Amino acid sequence: MSNNDMVCAICQENRFRPVFRKDDLSLVRCRDCGLVQVDNLSSVFDIAHYDYYKDRLSLSKEERYNFITRQRYIALLNKFEPYRKNNALLDIGCGEGHFLSVAKEKNWQVSGIEKAPYAVDICKKLNINVTCSDLLDMDLEPGHYDVVMMSEVLEHLTQPEKYLFKINRILRKGGILRITTPNFNCITRRLRGKKWSLIHKEHLLYFTPKVLRRLTERSNFRIIDFRTKLITLPELCALFKAGVGDPHVGNQVIRARIEDSRILSYLKGGVNSILSLTGLGESIECICQKV
Repeated sequence: MSNNDMVCAICQENRFRPVFRKDDLSLVRCRDCGLVQVDNLSSVFDIAHYDYYKDRLSLSKEERYNFITRQRYIALLNKFEPYRKNNALLDIGCGEGHFLSVAKEKNWQVSGIEKAPYAVDICKKLNINVTCSDLLDMDLEPGHYDVVMMSEVLEHLTQPEKYLFKINRILRKGGILRITTPNFNCITRRLRGKKWSLIHKEHLLYFTPKVLRRLTERSNFRIIDFRTKLITLPELCALFKAGVGDPHVGNQVIRARIEDSRILSYLKGGVNSILSLTGLGESIECICQKV
């Protein structure tokens, strides 16, 4: 099932066992560190995966950015305030620039890196400083940034440790890196198996909490907050009903209803606490510090 010449994207060993096959994707697990990855790992960036940004170029800022997400970003930026020294914040894989837009309103000096040209066009349209490039190809000032964001990016990379070492170099001492990535050990993946919606050709690597902890610590970071959170309810419903469509679209509707209800918001907080304690949340969130 796996290529004999292939090595693990983290530990560089080449001992794998098969996980499963989905359509034309074959997933294997490293027997040494536990990382799950595709068995034909390639660093080729396929812009066709991100053509949907082209259709969003004509949207207004109000149509493009979600109010609930904005509130979450404000709460996150409040957590970052104690680390604001140089006033410099970088978002790697910033997409349409929603987080950078909110950070800019909070008077951060913001910059972003994004490989999808149409997403960069959207950011520039909104006067957000974003470069269409790859972090490893850029010459950035060492020790400059207070905060680096890397949301839903790590799973797209073939050399994650190289990225984290470079991030460590451009952060100032005491600066922080926030990573989010899908959790391969989450309850929805366990229940849905290969039908889990986050298994698709964009994603090359699949992390578990244990693997991500090991990666950040190997890259000279100290973890200061680590949790798993979130559950996509429509995806769970798909266990009992076929043809529910994109579960993450349906989840946006549910999110809005929860935010409008104090009781549901408290309930959601309790569920997230349980998901974090058990390690079964769909998303891993890791905040780590350069020491």
